[in-house]
Amino acid sequence: MAETAKELSLRLRDPEGKHKCDIVIALTHARYVTFPHDIALAKAIGALSPTGQTDSPGWHMTHGVDLILGGHDHLYYVSHGVTSWEGYDTTHPVLGAEADRGDVLVIKSGTDFRDLSEFALELVDAPPGGVRRKAIAAIRGKRHSTQPGSKKNAHIAKILESVLSSVSDALKAPVCKTAVELDLRSELIRTQETASANWFADVLRHCYDDAPTMGSGSDGVFICAGTLRGDSTYGPGNITLGDIMEILPFEDPIVALEIDGASLWDAFEQSLSTWPAQEGRFPVISGFRVSWDSRRAPGQRVLGVWLVQEPASATNTSASPTPLSSATASKTSLQSTQSTNSGASTPVILVDGESVPRSREGRKYRIITREYMAQGHDGFLALKDQKYLVDDESGQMMSQIVRKYLLGVRSSFIL
Repeated sequence: MAETAKELSLRLRDPEGKHKCDIVIALTHARYVTFPHDIALAKAIGALSPTGQTDSPGWHMTHGVDLILGGHDHLYYVSHGVTSWEGYDTTHPVLGAEADRGDVLVIKSGTDFRDLSEFALELVDAPPGGVRRKAIAAIRGKRHSTQPGSKKNAHIAKILESVLSSVSDALKAPVCKTAVELDLRSELIRTQETASANWFADVLRHCYDDAPTMGSGSDGVFICAGTLRGDSTYGPGNITLGDIMEILPFEDPIVALEIDGASLWDAFEQSLSTWPAQEGRFPVISGFRVSWDSRRAPGQRVLGVWLVQEPASATNTSASPTPLSSATASKTSLQSTQSTNSGASTPVILVDGESVPRSREGRKYRIITREYMAQGHDGFLALKDQKYLVDDESGQMMSQIVRKYLLGVRSSFIL
């Protein structure tokens, strides 16, 4: 990305060329942490704030860009180097953006048109003798957040009504009612354990128990936070079919794999390797407890993996209970919570079963996962080429499994 930016800068700023650009703004689709993502990229290609320009003599002598407008992340983010920004606190720390020391100019306007950014640049002549003709002396902006009552564009509204009218009623049909809020914001589920994500994993736990290849059922569920979309909160109140389709839009089936302990450990390492970046690979699990330390180097973060016994009820106090840990701590465990009928979120008393050794030998484990992950996508190479117990032809889409669960439908599995 950096080399491409410099090559384009050379062409766009050429005083003898056809463009003769005063400044160059880059549109990127990358995360805001770790190279080659946006903050590191901004430093590498000279997208510097006025302070950054002062601290980097000769910045104007090298090709690059002056400002990055980024995407991919599902959060709104403005780097500390802007002059002022209405509706956004640029001093508020953002997990994973510690490299932003006020020296770069990066603006990321969220997702799904929920936010828009308006800004004005104050330009001055760059120091003489360099390749850049202008410098950004100040940048002032404003965050615009769209609201349900925002004024609609009449032309677009008419098109949407025509296209969606046939499916609108079906999508509004309620499939369940929740007493608590389901929080599926990406900034949460992609960086920490949440009760909402746990619930979706728990629903999958026994979905293929009656498959003849599954023996006594699965040992656990291992999907990733990127499976759960919507980037919003749902409830309390009715959850509609449209909500379920928004949360679970993917059409790859849920499959079952047989896997050894070492491969399972490796898959968890791959899942946790990019934290604190808001990558979709962050684990969402059921049936396992994973202890990990975010302070350790990627690939060395998993401290232990255990199977979790399924208690008869949340009040089971036999054996030694494993208390729920805060997923925001540096050293933490991933496990489960349970919502009561009263709407209160209470810890489930989880009891560690046998530990999962990091070994290629010995016991194999039956896990429920996505076909997307089983193919090794998104870095899950440890899941690739494993033995299928339920393959993509026999598996069902996750949205279908969840809808059946909510409607109380249990159909026999057919291979």
